[in-house]
Amino acid sequence: MSTPATEPEPPEDQESANQSPAANKAKRRPPRMTPPWHVYLLLLLWVAAIFALPAFGAEWDPAIINLIVQSLGALVFLNALVWFCFFSGHPRLLRYGLLGAIVLLVAGVLTTHRMHTTGAMTVAFERRPWFARWMGDAGRPEPVVTDPTAIELTATPDDYPRFLGIDVNGVIPDVRLARDWQAHPPQELWRVRVGEAWSGFAVVNGYAVTMEQYQNEELITCYRLADGRLEWKHATPGRHDTVMGGIGPRSTPTIDDSKVYALGASAMLSCLDGANGKSLWTVDLREKFQLGSDAGVAWGRAAAPLIVDDLVVVPVGGPPGGPYVSLAAFNKETGELVWQGGEQQVSYSSPMLAEISGVRQILIFNEGTFAGHDPETGKQSWITDWPGNSSGNATCSQPLVVGDDQLLLSKGYGGGSRLIQLSQTAGEWKLETLWEKSSLMKSKYSTPVLYQGALYGLSDGIMQSVDLKAGKLNWRGGRYGYGQILLAGDLLLVVAEDGRLLLLDPTPEKLSELGEIQALEGKTWNTFALSGDLLLLRNSTEAVCYRLQQR
Repeated sequence: MSTPATEPEPPEDQESANQSPAANKAKRRPPRMTPPWHVYLLLLLWVAAIFALPAFGAEWDPAIINLIVQSLGALVFLNALVWFCFFSGHPRLLRYGLLGAIVLLVAGVLTTHRMHTTGAMTVAFERRPWFARWMGDAGRPEPVVTDPTAIELTATPDDYPRFLGIDVNGVIPDVRLARDWQAHPPQELWRVRVGEAWSGFAVVNGYAVTMEQYQNEELITCYRLADGRLEWKHATPGRHDTVMGGIGPRSTPTIDDSKVYALGASAMLSCLDGANGKSLWTVDLREKFQLGSDAGVAWGRAAAPLIVDDLVVVPVGGPPGGPYVSLAAFNKETGELVWQGGEQQVSYSSPMLAEISGVRQILIFNEGTFAGHDPETGKQSWITDWPGNSSGNATCSQPLVVGDDQLLLSKGYGGGSRLIQLSQTAGEWKLETLWEKSSLMKSKYSTPVLYQGALYGLSDGIMQSVDLKAGKLNWRGGRYGYGQILLAGDLLLVVAEDGRLLLLDPTPEKLSELGEIQALEGKTWNTFALSGDLLLLRNSTEAVCYRLQQR
């Protein structure tokens, strides 16, 4: 039986000839050991952005510059990593080993830290587990009132009863603090853990009220100023949580006539008995005004309630696309709606009462405007443009009343400041711009103060002194970030974004630092309060009280 003849295999060069030219080219191409051209292009764009944007974008918001630079840097890294691990010709052990090491490193950081953004939109990490965001309170135990007793929130000369103080301008004129912190350093009296929030403290008769987040409840809490003891707490269902803005309430309560008024991040207005924290009435603004979601106010309601005579006034806003209600006033005893006025979406600023050209009125920054309202009827008396978007380049600072008829407006996000003059003739208001500078007083989260003809404030995180009348820069210096300031007599207190407490001598000649301590740890955006010689600070994790020596 004959064996079938086997067909001889074609020679190697014949097999190659039978394949397509593209296949042959791919087979002959050696593994690439250097990154492809697009990685180099992204790297070039990233380096150019680092050097060019700060130089050519001096008037830009630093947050925008940082976002561009960080985004390009992330693209460079991810493109290079993907190429190296999956497409390069380097040994497999090296490629997959690097990828595994990076995955383990990222997992380790995210397990023990939580990512957040600073006021300048740079990415930072806090040493708190990432899963605390879903736990609700970063592991904080439930606050417990150990021995509930009735307290008195009756007015005293040392009170700091609302956001930015009695006149909502961050100024306490009659205090005289010691200038030498080497000889008379701040004395820490107590320090307590608090729930997450960007609220400040309101202080009356030795008791301090703030807002905190605990799991899925917004708390209004009252602490004894002498020792930090929790006197009472009141819980309202609600939770506001965004990656950029963080967790918890944003506004500071207002204390008036032994009652506490507070506005939650989700628009729940509460009135409590200051003696024990029991609810007297509540109004859900979202339900009452059919606001829907807070998509038009991305970072939560931040306005402090304003007390005007027998009314409590708050911004309302509306759903995306409208209709909007600028302000609403409620009877402060019953919570019944008395009036509503204006048709603008809200900002993150708080309403304030002022007398302009002899006329008492409520001032309010809206989303893209600035307006005055009649406090008795809510009718809008006048309105002017003030560009902003409450889900973007938002307005957070307060207007500053200057003399009898002038107002300083300021904001961050590249906005700068404007000095306007208001006058009234035959019932008609006239607004005149005296000067406007995009480079001056770009106040993002804080509000500038006025002392002896000069403005002092954090402009994109750097302290500025500005000649008010001329609209001219005196000096610029001191990188304190997006913190807060308070003028105490003839000295300036600054809480930097990183938790440092500084004492400055406000002079138009130069920046003069008199003292500095590390008061808090971590990101500090909250306003602070001074009651007599007691300074009360907080951020999203802790609160501390210092005694400041007076002279």
